[in-house]
Amino acid sequence: MRPELRLVADTCYPDWQAVYEDNAVWVYRTIFGRVGNRADAEDLTSEVFLAAMRPLRLTASVAEVRAYLRATARTVLAAHWRSTMGH
Repeated sequence: MRPELRLVADTCYPDWQAVYEDNAVWVYRTIFGRVGNRADAEDLTSEVFLAAMRPLRLTASVAEVRAYLRATARTVLAAHWRSTMGH
């Protein structure tokens, strides 16, 4: 069974709460799939949103926000692995 694709609207989010509510689950699942640890996944998910809040603007489209969160999640995961693995 393949997951269905969702059409992403060109609209913008009204506030930061909406950004979090719409994206927190997939960010958490993505990170949990990489680290396999609930506590680390929760901490890293919060780091993603904290890191994204400052440079991200609410006037960006939903697709742009999701792309930025995806890139931020990769960066946060890389920093986590660097500190965990000692590289």
